[in-house]
Amino acid sequence: MNEEGKHTKVENIIKRKLSEYLGIDVEDIATDDSLKEDLHMSPAEISDFLNLLATQEIKTDFSEIQKIQCISDIIDTIVENEEF
Repeated sequence: MNEEGKHTKVENIIKRKLSEYLGIDVEDIATDDSLKEDLHMSPAEISDFLNLLATQEIKTDFSEIQKIQCISDIIDTIVENEEF
């Protein structure tokens, strides 16, 4: 699968998981949404969401969690570190 295909696949997975986690529609989530400002997530909720991803076969390194500001940061981190 090429990079664009990986990116699209990961984007769809993350948006679906985030919509389930927050209880909002997938259509209401944009990749450039800020987790704190647009989605009103606390640092604890962001950490919990990333841990949830790790338990659901999305294994990647979120050690630099403080650098994750928006949905695209999560997607990029997974695409860079995960094999699909």
